[in-house]
Amino acid sequence: MNYREVKLIIGGRVYPVNSTSEQETILQATANQINEELLSIEAKHYIKDKQDSLAILVLQLMMTKGHKGFASNLKTSDKKQEYNQEITDIVDTLISKIDFHLKVD
Repeated sequence: MNYREVKLIIGGRVYPVNSTSEQETILQATANQINEELLSIEAKHYIKDKQDSLAILVLQLMMTKGHKGFASNLKTSDKKQEYNQEITDIVDTLISKIDFHLKVD
């Protein structure tokens, strides 16, 4: 397989990625979809900081797209409670950051 460098733009930053010609189309489409999701998050939550937008996007993906079984794979209820608390803490932190940015702007 021949690999070549493809430059993906995600959140306004360039990321060089080595890929095959078959993967390139999928990578570009995925990067475009990520950028569309970021724009949607920024508009919906009035966020200007790309890192905050990316954090919210990752959180949404972990909770809804393909990772639904993640929490249910934990063996004990203690681990589930610990996981749920971690998620709650992350969401609280993100909400605080969003609130801060809304007050500053």
